[in-house]
Amino acid sequence: MLDASITPRALLEHLWMTAGLPYDCIAALQVRLPAPDAGPSVPSTFKVGLLAQATIAAVACAQVLAEELQSGPAKDLLARLEKRAISVDQREAVLEFASEKYTRELRCRRRAPASYLHHRRVCTGIAVVDRDDEGSQMGRVSSELLAKSHRITSSKAFDALGLPRDGLTGEWDPLAGVYPCRDGYVRLHTNFPHHKAGLLRILALLPSLPPSSQLRQVRPVDIKPEVHAEMEAVHRSHVEEALRKWGKLEFERMAQEEGMCATAFRSEEEWDRSEHGRRTAADAALHVEPINSEGDSDDRAQLSPQQGPLRIIDMSRVIAAPVAGRALAVHGHTVTLLSSPRLPNLPVLEADTMRGKQTHWLNLDDGLGHGKVALEHALQNADVLLQSYRPGGLASRGFGVDDVHRIRPGLIYASLSAYGGDDREAPWHQIRGFDSLVQNATGINHSEALAFESSQGHESKVNVSPKALPVQALDHAAGYLLALGILAARCRQLLALGKEEKVRPQISYTVRVSLAGVARLLRSLGRYPAEVAFAAPALPSSTSPQLMIDHMVATPLRSTLDSHRNLLSLGVRHAAKIDGKRRRWSSAPSKLGMDGPLAAGPEGSASRPIWVSDAGA
Repeated sequence: MLDASITPRALLEHLWMTAGLPYDCIAALQVRLPAPDAGPSVPSTFKVGLLAQATIAAVACAQVLAEELQSGPAKDLLARLEKRAISVDQREAVLEFASEKYTRELRCRRRAPASYLHHRRVCTGIAVVDRDDEGSQMGRVSSELLAKSHRITSSKAFDALGLPRDGLTGEWDPLAGVYPCRDGYVRLHTNFPHHKAGLLRILALLPSLPPSSQLRQVRPVDIKPEVHAEMEAVHRSHVEEALRKWGKLEFERMAQEEGMCATAFRSEEEWDRSEHGRRTAADAALHVEPINSEGDSDDRAQLSPQQGPLRIIDMSRVIAAPVAGRALAVHGHTVTLLSSPRLPNLPVLEADTMRGKQTHWLNLDDGLGHGKVALEHALQNADVLLQSYRPGGLASRGFGVDDVHRIRPGLIYASLSAYGGDDREAPWHQIRGFDSLVQNATGINHSEALAFESSQGHESKVNVSPKALPVQALDHAAGYLLALGILAARCRQLLALGKEEKVRPQISYTVRVSLAGVARLLRSLGRYPAEVAFAAPALPSSTSPQLMIDHMVATPLRSTLDSHRNLLSLGVRHAAKIDGKRRRWSSAPSKLGMDGPLAAGPEGSASRPIWVSDAGA
């Protein structure tokens, strides 16, 4: 348990040591972590800003260590580290933890075609400008251009284009959220069509779907046109009426048995008393562990770690693990995002987290084995596998930790899960989950609700309704912890290499992070008093011109269509500065899978880039 009065620097050092990195290295670095003089940087009783600042700073520090380990002799390492400076402002870190709320697209020189606006209706923040700006070609946009884009995309111009006025449309399904039930509340996650259909089937609101006795778990291929039509006809009132007949734990258990996503609303005490809460109470938020010994005699492992940026295979979805890939990409690492064309996707979130990545289609269920062969080839030329599928999902297809170690000894295998406990076979270790569900299940929403009621002068109530954190802090912190773990594993490989002159086997590592583990970490940081917590300034509007000028960066969009040329991805800039400069993303794909199917051979592997930085503020 951490001290409730922990400082940003102390939390940074705690994360550093948890990752297994030498204390003298973090002590040598010049680290500045400015924060508000008193109180939170975002309205919450939880120390969200502290968590954001420390996790982003930890990744930047690990990146600097990785660079220095490859730039000179080990005997001068500390002297070189003393010359490096890292700074992360807490308010900027919180904004980066809300990045999906602000991502938009910017068009330079000419108006976007009507067909494009219709096709990308979901990406609503398109700015139509009538001037060129050389800064945009360098991944930066001048304040004048941003101010102009804001004026054009506001008010009547938004109406003329048929676009909402509040920036990028979210990915929340109309039926997602909190519902009262017989003895409390449950939260449903219905953002993927098959998850939505499965929950509605439990509530007997989809007559066209076979019962669970005939179809145990609803899959994406089961969503036929008639099922879509039935789902469109279901409103929140129908769901609320159906759920009032259920107990919260009863419905949660049924949803889990059918592989769906719902959690009961609990207090922290209720979660801690649960079997899964008890079994995982002592788990760290981050695990970085070697999976083979130094005596491994496999000839393929008798190679030193390759120099330069990491080559990362990113098989992740939604927010948490994709943020890890984006965080590594901003530091110049090669990130190749693989996604199945058979799975539903979330375009708004992808627009935010795909920055800096290549993106290919990969179908492991093609029935011919081509996808598996292509992935094996890709892994043989990779340093890292980053994945966020349900525990056991990739292993069932031949790509578990042991399988991948045989394919590519020395590879770093990084995994995200919702509830952790997979090493102890805790009850929920294979349960699907998302940030909002984990907040609800682990007591975060309950404590936030109690504090908010107190801040409003109301007496604490037993039957408060859930109140979510102002940002999806579990997702974003988990992403940065995954990135920290990956860089820590690489640094530990490099440090081991420097201890002896002879070439030694490159040790493979696993990196594990869970959303529930991040929730425990956040709880351990202490709370702000209720009267202070909710007096903090709210996050800025997505159409705020000051936000756009001060905190956003434009990244060129890659596209295969001429009509999409001159498009920029406009998003929250990276909060960390290294040696006074911000790292930036060199480009962003315009859509998922735009680089085509993953090739089964050397031609599908990516070249190594140089380290990329931007001298701008």
